[in-house]
Amino acid sequence: IRRLEPGRTSATGRHAVGRSPAEPPRPVAKRPAGAVGRSGGSVGGRRAGSLPGVPDVFAEFCAAGLWPGVGPALVKQFEAAGIRTPADVTAPNLAALPRMTDRRASRLLTGFIGAGQLYDIVELLAPVEIPARWASRLSEALGGDAPTVLREDPWRLLSALPDATVAQADRLARELHPDVRRDDPRRGRALVQWTLGRHARDGHRS
Repeated sequence: IRRLEPGRTSATGRHAVGRSPAEPPRPVAKRPAGAVGRSGGSVGGRRAGSLPGVPDVFAEFCAAGLWPGVGPALVKQFEAAGIRTPADVTAPNLAALPRMTDRRASRLLTGFIGAGQLYDIVELLAPVEIPARWASRLSEALGGDAPTVLREDPWRLLSALPDATVAQADRLARELHPDVRRDDPRRGRALVQWTLGRHARDGHRS
C-alpha cells in the first residue's frame, strides 16, 4: 500500500498520518541506512552530526545529562579530544583527558555502558526533534525494554509522557514506520487514553 501524503485521502477515504493543524510544516530528518548507532556512530565514515539534516545523537545524549558524571565542561573536552561517537568511549581515551584520573575514567566508562538503554532511546527521539532528556522518563515508564516498546508502538510515547503531543508521537511513528496509516489501531487506542488523561488532569469527569 503506497503511503499517502499528509492530508490526502485514498480511494477508500482513509487518511495517512499527518501533522496536526496547529503544527507548522517542518522537515523531519531521516536516518540513512547505516546511520548512527551505538556500535559505530557514523554515516559513510563521517560523524553523523557533520551531515546536514542528520542529528548528532552522541552529542545530544551527552548534553541531555543522561551520562552520569558528565557535565558541560566534560562535553567540551570530549569534542576537543575527538570523543564524538560511542566507539570513541574507551578507557584510554577517557584517561587521556585533562586532569582525568584512571579511576574517574573507569567510572565514566561504566556509567556510559550502564546508560546504554537511554542512548538507544535517544537514537529514536533525536531524528524527529523530540527532546533527548525525555529518554530517562521513557525508560522509567516503559521498563527495561523501552526502545523495543517504542519501536513496536510509537504512540506509547503519549501514555509514558503526559506532556508529549500527538504531533510528536505521529512524527516518531512516521520515522519508524513510513507506511503507517492514520487509522492505525495503536494510534486510536493511544488517542483515547491521551484524551481521557488530559480531561482527568484538567478536572473533568466522564
